Amino acid sequence: MDRHGSTVGTQWRTRTRARTEPCPATNGRPGADRLSALSDELLLHILSFLGIRKAISTSFLSRRWRYLHHYLSSLDFSQGWDHGSAWFIDRVLLLHAAPRIELFRLSIRVDSVDSSACGRQIDSRILFAVRRGVRVLDLDILDEDPYDSDSNEGNYGLPPWNVEDFSVRNCHLRLPSHIRLVSLKKMRLSLTEFRDDALKRLLLGCPLLQSLELVRWNKASDLVVDARESRKLEELLIVERFDDDLPKHYPMKMQNDAPSVKYLRFHGAALRRQYEVRDLSSLDAASFDLDESRVLYEAADVFTTGLLLRIHQVRVLKLCTWSLQALSIREQRGDLVSAFPCVTTLELKIELEEPELLANILSALCACNKLRTLVLCIMMEFHNCDSDETESPRVLLALDSDIVMRDLKTIMIQGLTRYNHHLGEEDV
Repeated sequence: MDRHGSTVGTQWRTRTRARTEPCPATNGRPGADRLSALSDELLLHILSFLGIRKAISTSFLSRRWRYLHHYLSSLDFSQGWDHGSAWFIDRVLLLHAAPRIELFRLSIRVDSVDSSACGRQIDSRILFAVRRGVRVLDLDILDEDPYDSDSNEGNYGLPPWNVEDFSVRNCHLRLPSHIRLVSLKKMRLSLTEFRDDALKRLLLGCPLLQSLELVRWNKASDLVVDARESRKLEELLIVERFDDDLPKHYPMKMQNDAPSVKYLRFHGAALRRQYEVRDLSSLDAASFDLDESRVLYEAADVFTTGLLLRIHQVRVLKLCTWSLQALSIREQRGDLVSAFPCVTTLELKIELEEPELLANILSALCACNKLRTLVLCIMMEFHNCDSDETESPRVLLALDSDIVMRDLKTIMIQGLTRYNHHLGEEDV
């Protein structure tokens, strides 16, 4: 039932089919209207690729198309919207007649002059989507200063819902004391600040949460992931980046307490002054992809000791060049023997121009008694290979066969290029 008390099917026939003249047979005539003869479901599927504005413009094609856009299951207000577009957005929502919404995406700039009124409008739109049973909710609310530490926690409400996929960027959320998001399975928090134990309370209210992404999150305070009660949480992604207005080395710590997580991905840069792993006992695979050009050297030992060497139970491990360099510090001290005794698959992303410099650290990493697959991703090009003065590049792996080859079954080398041509076997 819609808001007028009639079923959608009845209203659909009244607004479209009853007002549409039957499409004449095309008989292969050029220029004939073939689209209008398609079913309502197919036409709505086509409109879903056009965007809101273009979908509305199709209402001028014929009577058959006049009300189709009122029944779109995806409402995407993600490009070119600001506070001045509020009337248009509200008009679309007022005329929307579909009983359920699959996706609701709202990206809008907050009016700094009248932020309270803008906040109320945003709350009403979120509530509209929730009442229509939205499955995927994506919010990008661009505030003037989302990291203002003096601001109150949250400007926008978080009502009860049955959303399965939730993303929020650039805004504070006002979290109620009791949170119950019983259908939520995937959550992404980007450029967002939570105070105190807000994330812990949020996770407690999401019993089915399976994937959590924290992207440039809590940059002005500690990043504490307390997911001890999130028994379904299996995937955790953490992305840290620099900002020009923040110190190059954050004076905050990162703490991970997620016993059910099986896959950890850490991207960006090692920025915190302290890393602590309290419980990642179920971790099976981990991936570290950090940009060494954006990381302070003194952070390497802190990151390695507090996080990297605390996940020794993983079976699948992916490391970048910076991670290898950080580990090399420990290798020189002799502290890296059997650091990852359970690893069966090791993937190394190498971006140095002199791969032979990594031979020692590779040997130490490969000295795992269960290693079966080694993947080397060589992320570079050799530009002087054709010169007379430069020898052909060689990837030198000084692996001790007595240690490695006993269990190693597969070695794969990816990405070796010479002017976009693959190197031959003689170069490896």
